[in-house]
Amino acid sequence: NQARIHFFSLHRDPRNFTDPARFWPERWLIAEGLRPCPPALQASFIHNPGAFVPFSHGPANCVGKALAMHEMRTVVCHVVQRLRLAFAPGWDTRQWEREIEDKFVVRHGKLLVVAQTRG
Repeated sequence: NQARIHFFSLHRDPRNFTDPARFWPERWLIAEGLRPCPPALQASFIHNPGAFVPFSHGPANCVGKALAMHEMRTVVCHVVQRLRLAFAPGWDTRQWEREIEDKFVVRHGKLLVVAQTRG
């Protein structure tokens, strides 16, 4: 008998992460001690890396996880070095999250960004 976990809810649970709905990648650096925690959050900072399961878990997890992680690191490095990313002018940055529909397989709306070569 296997338990089923709704990972989207697990990732968005404030018992696992401070301000879980906010795009805040620095939280991982703070949790690793690589960045200082903002003073206003020091007493209440919550970060449970065990609650972040983007590739599923157990015997049915993603067989390509290691390759995917390596590829993502490579792509992110190339993108950050070569492009400047910004949301499209006038686009409501909260719109993308409002349009997410969780139907076991997540369907999301448009994420409008502008990519320009660095120069």
